[in-house]
Amino acid sequence: MGTSADQWITRKPLVTDAGGMVAAQHIAAARAGALLLSRGGNAVDAAVAAAFALGVVEPWMCGLGGSGFMVVWLASEQRAVALDFQGVLPLALDRGDYPVDDTLPLTSMGFPAVKDFANTQGGRSVTVPGAVAGFDHALGAFGRMSLGEALAPAIGLAEEGIPASWFCTLMIASEMAILARDPVAASIYLP
Repeated sequence: MGTSADQWITRKPLVTDAGGMVAAQHIAAARAGALLLSRGGNAVDAAVAAAFALGVVEPWMCGLGGSGFMVVWLASEQRAVALDFQGVLPLALDRGDYPVDDTLPLTSMGFPAVKDFANTQGGRSVTVPGAVAGFDHALGAFGRMSLGEALAPAIGLAEEGIPASWFCTLMIASEMAILARDPVAASIYLP
């Protein structure tokens, strides 16, 4: 008996600039970071611009309502600085508000599912966001560009729109039932 296997080869173009290089999950985000480098920005400026752009082109993994971490290498001091801008739960919530439901399959991230999907859907699934404040702090402490300059490429992408990649289409298709429940989300993401 023979075996068969699907083989996927993914290639992404490299974006470079005379002042550095930016790698990101999506080419538009890498270009946003490279644009800031070409305008005199540094690695922090490029990282923040790329993150904001990812919020437009891959909103399921990155965005204004998110949180994060950043490690900045201060070459002149030969040391690293870690920034933590994780979100926090609203004070009125408790772990008891998220009982595990063993009758449900594991989440796409491999975690146990919670009753009524309270940890992944609806108002109780979000934290108080830390991303914008964290990125703004990183720019102020370690960057050369303003928050507005770092946001500009992402704003341009949002205003102009982007073609849906195969991965974007896959992510939207996998969440169609949830997106369909919200008229605004459905009008943006569904055919």
